[in-house]
Amino acid sequence: MRIIPWLAAGALALTAGCASTDTSSPSGAATAPHPAVAAAPPSNASGAIQNYTTGPSGQQNGFVMASGQRVHFPENTGTKVSDQFPPNTQVTVQGHTTTDADGRSVIEADKITAPDRNVTLDLTAARATPASPTAPSIGGSGTGGSTPVTPPAGTEPGAPVTPPPGGR
Repeated sequence: MRIIPWLAAGALALTAGCASTDTSSPSGAATAPHPAVAAAPPSNASGAIQNYTTGPSGQQNGFVMASGQRVHFPENTGTKVSDQFPPNTQVTVQGHTTTDADGRSVIEADKITAPDRNVTLDLTAARATPASPTAPSIGGSGTGGSTPVTPPAGTEPGAPVTPPPGGR
């Protein structure tokens, strides 16, 4: 059996693409620590949370402290972080310093603590676990998270359905 050169090249390209070091899912959520974060120097910051930032999907993915220091965390933890640490909460952040696309210093949070409230949130496990896929579809054949179908006006759940004239 002869292997066609372009087929072999395509298989090689596919293999290289699957071995990519990109660690974000299609939704942009981090699925594992990026090598740049693991190699970044450790850092700490303390102060009050001024406001939260959001990612492209609209999920909270960080906050800005009153000092101007930016803090980033995985989007899949956004609700948990904002519930535990509302704006104006005094926090201490432990993490690693990186630089964002605009050249600003950002702390990739590993742990956020509110000493006054005795609350600590460890984000290292959340950063290392894959983001959960969209919720599965129940009883349908479409993809999870698809838009539900709206029934025609005047129909109620459980009401008998009259087939169209002429059958199917």
